[in-house]
Amino acid sequence: MDINLATGNLWQKFDDNFVKTFPLIKKLNIQGIEITTAFSDLAAVKFSKDDLKWLKSLKRVSVHAPFGYEHIKNDKKLVSKKVLQTNDLYNKVNAETLVVHANEQSFIREITKKTDMHISIEHMEPHKSVNLTKFASLLRKYPQAGVCMDVSHNYSWGIDETAKMINKFKDRISEVHFSGTRNKVTHRAVSLAPKNFFKSIKPLKDLDTPIVIEEDMGLNNLTWIRKEIKFIKDTLNFL
Repeated sequence: MDINLATGNLWQKFDDNFVKTFPLIKKLNIQGIEITTAFSDLAAVKFSKDDLKWLKSLKRVSVHAPFGYEHIKNDKKLVSKKVLQTNDLYNKVNAETLVVHANEQSFIREITKKTDMHISIEHMEPHKSVNLTKFASLLRKYPQAGVCMDVSHNYSWGIDETAKMINKFKDRISEVHFSGTRNKVTHRAVSLAPKNFFKSIKPLKDLDTPIVIEEDMGLNNLTWIRKEIKFIKDTLNFL
């Protein structure tokens, strides 16, 4: 499995400007990145020539659709503008897919109506109110879309949710968001996750899909991040 790192791991360290994460990420042994975006930073994104050269050298680049959609969804003009800005970013970094949350269905409609971006729809936590039945119904509306399976979200539904998703959608899973859950909070360090979490991810052994580490590393240093990535690689190698 290829190991990718989401720039969103480092939000707290570098605010909302994902380009600031690049120097640190370049020091890590990863095959690709997922660019985590916010509506507030799209217009301000500027890449150096070295940034673009590095991005092209990676095995895989994906983009996560901007967080904060719920705050602007009633402003159709602004939503349309942000969709086009996201499309510009997607093309500039030669992204493989755009990850978008399953509960943001009006955003998905705008993206598919106005752009040719490949999308991967992400299964969310229970409070987002999109269970597997509703998720399957959504996927039928978008037969070309992939599935972004988030194992931390899955664990919040139950220990068997990852197995259920793989059984239902194995051929459509385009990437796996990988982080732990601790005290019912998602996107925590995998190394601190409870034993049952590791039982829940055993079905990943049946997948050959890019793994995108997506946990909150923002308050930790480079040494800790390297140890955490090694722990994740070892975990995946011994499933």
